[in-house]
Amino acid sequence: MVTTTGMPKQWTISMRGLPSTICGLNVMACTYVSSIWGDMPPIVSAFSAAIQALDLDTVQRDLQRALDSAERDPEDAVTAACSVVESVCRSILIESNLDLPAKQDISGLYRAVREPLGLSPTKEGLPDAIAEDVRNTLSGLITAVQSIGALRTHGGDAHGRERGFKRVDARIARLAIHSARAVSLFLIETWKLKFPERALRNE
Repeated sequence: MVTTTGMPKQWTISMRGLPSTICGLNVMACTYVSSIWGDMPPIVSAFSAAIQALDLDTVQRDLQRALDSAERDPEDAVTAACSVVESVCRSILIESNLDLPAKQDISGLYRAVREPLGLSPTKEGLPDAIAEDVRNTLSGLITAVQSIGALRTHGGDAHGRERGFKRVDARIARLAIHSARAVSLFLIETWKLKFPERALRNE
């Protein structure tokens, strides 16, 4: 069981029986459960506001596709959720005049933005009281990104499937969507904080 301190009992998510490829996504479970059981959480509205203010059209399209597909076509929603993170990473790299990586999947793109944004788990210069916690969180971010990509590969619709393939359900699609939103918002906010003089052209 994955529980979150301070949340209502009904917000507890059972991860039993889920594919191992999505286990890393539980670092974003808070966003997932709050989107289901309560009002729109701040991270959702904050991300929507950020991509609209910056006119990140490709991110908007990927996000809308994911949201529209969550119930009727969860495999497509999972694939679109992965595209959200990829589009954010590509936008940051291009707007920063940085080269795109040779391998332009979600892991390769995140790896390319990680160092310029100072998000390496080996990051130095942190206050002693939080240094280990920050490094562990940054390691968890890598796991979340890799898990979103793995879920797209194993549960999305980017590849053909054999007869009898067991489909993912809407709750897994929502988990991928909200995990992608949390990662993407953090990347955008970090980019703006670290490089305020390089405001996105459309801001």
